Amino acid sequence: MMDTELGKVLILDGNPDFLRATADPLAMRGWHVATCSTISDARSRLDKGGYHCFITDFHTQKDDTWALLNWLTHKRPEIHLIIMTCSPISYVMESALLQHVRFYLAKTVNPQVLHNALLSLNQPNGSATELPHADAQPEA
Repeated sequence: MMDTELGKVLILDGNPDFLRATADPLAMRGWHVATCSTISDARSRLDKGGYHCFITDFHTQKDDTWALLNWLTHKRPEIHLIIMTCSPISYVMESALLQHVRFYLAKTVNPQVLHNALLSLNQPNGSATELPHADAQPEA
């Protein structure tokens, strides 16, 4: 049985293959991972609390995602936010979310890089960061 003491993570994405490819390696490293494919499901789960981190692609349903992230910032500020996306986030939106977004990751990220990002959320001096792209080699 895996140790799931690292934290509870919710991943939102409309692509079931991406969800599986992202969630499975995290679960194998000891994270309790839940996935969902709709914003309404994500909001319902986040509203119940208990999550350490929420991971989403900003490009998915852009207007609805923006509303969800605003809601999350005010309603559940204890939940860390990681945005994984293929497309750049506009400067205005990035600035507005900068205080709450802990990492911007290029999709598809190396599982070890994402694991390290999640571990670093427990560090008191963490800040918004862009991590290496998926082809970067994990640390030894």
